[in-house]
Amino acid sequence: MKKLLGIILVGLLIIGLTACGSNNKNAQQYSTPEEAIENSLGLYGKDRGIGVVNIKQNQSKYIVTYNLQPTSQKNFLIDVGLIISEGMKKIYKSNNKVDYINFIINEPFKDDYGNVTWKSVLSFGVDRNLYNKINWDNFDKRYLLKVVYDIKTLN
Repeated sequence: MKKLLGIILVGLLIIGLTACGSNNKNAQQYSTPEEAIENSLGLYGKDRGIGVVNIKQNQSKYIVTYNLQPTSQKNFLIDVGLIISEGMKKIYKSNNKVDYINFIINEPFKDDYGNVTWKSVLSFGVDRNLYNKINWDNFDKRYLLKVVYDIKTLN
């Protein structure tokens, strides 16, 4: 009886470990690059201060316009790194067709009357090669902008 109980417990343990392992290996897959980008970064909405506003495809490159409401007044660039690096990981894991992405980051500005307009303040590029170079287990996501391509401030 003890032997049978032991075999059952080992079997359940193996099934449980297999199920947990398969979830980690198989990230959510999206059929189109646009779907991967939208679902990995989220869409902008009035109730949500951040998100994808627009996606354009230019040959094999994607241009993603992203509204980013700063989470702190300390450093907007760190906010960009933290948010975009997480989305970048998800995008490249979830769709093999995505290679180069040019991000255009918008920030909200409030006029003297309290009206908010979004203005493009930063652009940069990432690609699958950069994604593969990064050791994501040890990478400090706050400093993503130190390793991206073609970073430009916009006015």
